[in-house]
Amino acid sequence: MSKRVKLDVEEATFQDTVHRTVSSGSRSITTTIINVDGKPYLLHAEDIATLEQTFQHCEFLPATYFGDDIATGTDATAEMLAKLAEDDVWSPGFMSLAIYPSNDPKGKQPVQPELSNALVVHVLGGLAIPPGPYAVHAATGNLYPVSRLMPDPSNAFIRGIVPNSYKVPFNRLQLIPVPSRAYSGKPTRKSPLSGLRFGVKDNINISGLQTGNGSEDYRSLYPPPDETAPCIQLLLDAGAVLVGKLRCTQWCDGQDPLERFEEVTPTNPRGDGWQKPSSSSSGSASACASYAWLDFTVGSDTGGSIRHPAGVNGLFGIRPSLNAINTFGTLVCFREFDTIGIFTRSASVASSVGKVMMDGVDGDIWRVAEEVEGLMAEEKKRWKFKLLYAVEPSSEAPTSAPKFFPHPDAAPLESQIPAANIFEIFLSRLEAHLDVQRQVVDLYSRWRETRPDPESTDADLAKYTANMYPNLVYGSMAYDEYLDFVHDFQSRRPGRGRPFVEPTTRARLEYGADVTDEAMERARDVLDVFGTWVKTELLPAPARRGTRGDEDQDAGGPEKTAVQEIPLLVYPQAWGRPQYRDEVARREPGKLFWEGFSVYSLSYGSGCPDYVVPLGEVEFTSRVTGASAHLPVAISLLVPRGMDEVLLGLIAELEEVGILREVAAGDRLFR
Repeated sequence: MSKRVKLDVEEATFQDTVHRTVSSGSRSITTTIINVDGKPYLLHAEDIATLEQTFQHCEFLPATYFGDDIATGTDATAEMLAKLAEDDVWSPGFMSLAIYPSNDPKGKQPVQPELSNALVVHVLGGLAIPPGPYAVHAATGNLYPVSRLMPDPSNAFIRGIVPNSYKVPFNRLQLIPVPSRAYSGKPTRKSPLSGLRFGVKDNINISGLQTGNGSEDYRSLYPPPDETAPCIQLLLDAGAVLVGKLRCTQWCDGQDPLERFEEVTPTNPRGDGWQKPSSSSSGSASACASYAWLDFTVGSDTGGSIRHPAGVNGLFGIRPSLNAINTFGTLVCFREFDTIGIFTRSASVASSVGKVMMDGVDGDIWRVAEEVEGLMAEEKKRWKFKLLYAVEPSSEAPTSAPKFFPHPDAAPLESQIPAANIFEIFLSRLEAHLDVQRQVVDLYSRWRETRPDPESTDADLAKYTANMYPNLVYGSMAYDEYLDFVHDFQSRRPGRGRPFVEPTTRARLEYGADVTDEAMERARDVLDVFGTWVKTELLPAPARRGTRGDEDQDAGGPEKTAVQEIPLLVYPQAWGRPQYRDEVARREPGKLFWEGFSVYSLSYGSGCPDYVVPLGEVEFTSRVTGASAHLPVAISLLVPRGMDEVLLGLIAELEEVGILREVAAGDRLFR
C-alpha cells in the first residue's frame, strides 16, 4: 500500500523522458524511459509508494531510498553508498533526492556530508520498500522502481521483459530491462536464489510471453501461454529474477550461422568475436558468456545443446539426469533424450540453481537416487570415485579435435599440446584431490568386448548407433510437433503456403516424416541396448554392499556397510580450436547428418548427467582479425544417472579449493 509523506522540496530538474505503449495479447501497458547519468532507465509499470509533495519543472526526479533500517549516522550513509556503488543499476545521478526513514514526527534530522548536493527527505516511519534507486513522478509523488536498459550487442535475446505483475515483452531490440539487485533481499532458505538474474531459451513457456522455438511463424501463430513452465516457476519462487527470453535455432536443431536465414545468430564473445556460439541453445550460452549483469541462463539439450555451447563459450554447462528437471511446458524433440539445462560462470551458482530446479521431481530415478545419496550423506568420508579417462583407440589416426583424449600410446598433435597441458594439470589435481588414479578406457574396444548379445549387435559402436539419433529425434519431432504446426499454419493462414523453416532443418524434418514404424522400433531397440550398456558397464550406480569382518562372519555378527566406487568419466569438451562463423560443420556433401559415434550419446542414451566445466584458454591468431586472442578449453564430467547432487557438490567443492575457477564475462575467461 502506498504511504503518503509531506516534502518541503519545491523544484528539481530532469530531462529525456520517453513514453511508449507495449502489449502482449490483449494486455497493454505504457512504459516510461528516463535518462540518468547518460544511461537509459525503464520505470516499472506500478508505483510502490507515494510522496505527498509534488515537484515543479520536471516530470521525474531520480531518487535513492536508504531503507527502513538505516541508522542516521554518517558511517551508515557512507556504507550504504559504497554498497550501492557496487550495484550495476544504481548511479550517482539517483542522489538528486535522498530519502531516509525518520522517527522524528517533525522530520528534522541532521544532513550527512555525503548528501550536501542532494535534496534530503526524512520519511516518518519509513516506506516499507527495499533500499535502492527509484524515480519520483513530479506531478503525483508516486515512487517507481527502475530497471537499467542494458544493451545486447551479442544479439542473444529475443526480447526483454517489462517488470510488472504480469509478463509483457519490452519491444525495443537490443535493450534489456535489468532491475537493481538492491531490490532483492539476502538469500534465505525459502528464497535461495534471491536477486540472481536469468534468461530463458525461447522453447520454454513463460506466461504472457510468446514462445517462438526460433521461428517467427511459430511465434506469431500461437498466443502467449497462460502458464509458466514448472521448472521456471521454481526459479521465480526461489527469488530469481527473469529478464528475458533468449534466441535458439529453429526447432532446436543443429544449425550453423551460415544455415540460419530468419534470425541473426548470437555472438560468441570469447576470442576474436568471430567464433561460432554453437547451435540450439546458442542464445543462452552467448548471453551468459557476454554479460556480467546476468547470473545464469536456462537452455535445453537433446543431443548436445547444453554441452557444446558451454564448451565453446567457456561456461559451466549442466545437462542433468533425464527427468531430473521437469520438461513440461517446453518444446520436446524426443522425450527420452530431452533435458532442461543450465549455463553459469561459476560452479557455486550452478549448484544452487541446479538444486532448485531439480527439487520435487517424481519418478523411479529419484527413489534410487535418494537411497544412494542418503547413504553418501551418512558416509561422506567413505566416498570413493573411480576416474575413467576416455581415450581414442590406439589405431585411430590423430585428428585436430578428437572426441576423447589421445591414447597413451599416441602423442597428441602439435596443435593439441596447449589444451592437452591444461587437461593434464586439471586431471592431476583432480586425482590428488580425490586420492585416485585415472583408469584408461577405450570405449570402442570396451563395446566390442562387453556388448550384450554379440551375435545381433554390431561390434563397431559407430555403425551400431548410426541411425539411432536421427530416426528417433526427427521421426518424433515430425509427427509430434512439426506436422501439426504446418497444419495449423495452413488452416489459419490460407494462401500463405507452408511456414518458413530453415532449409537444412526442413530437410531433416521431412526425413523424419519418412521414418517408418519399423525403423523407429529398431532405433528404440538400439537405444535400449546401448543405454543399458552405458548404465551397467561404464556408469553403474553405486549401492550398499554388506561386508563382515572374518570374526563377525564366523559368529554371524552384524554387517558393516560399504559404498561402491562412484564411476566418474571424463572426456574433452573444447580444445580451444577456432571454429569460425563462416564455416559449415563437417558433413559430407549431400548428407543431412554427421555420421559417426556421438560422444554426447553417452548421456542422452543412458540418461546420466553430463556437466561441462571450463578449465583454461588457448592462444591463437585469428584469421579474421590477424590479432592474437584466446579460446576456452573445457572438459565433461559424467556420473551415474540420478547422482546429480553428488556431481553438483563435487564441482562446487573443486571451485572452493581452487581446482576450478569462476570465469568472467567477455572475451577472456579470467581477469
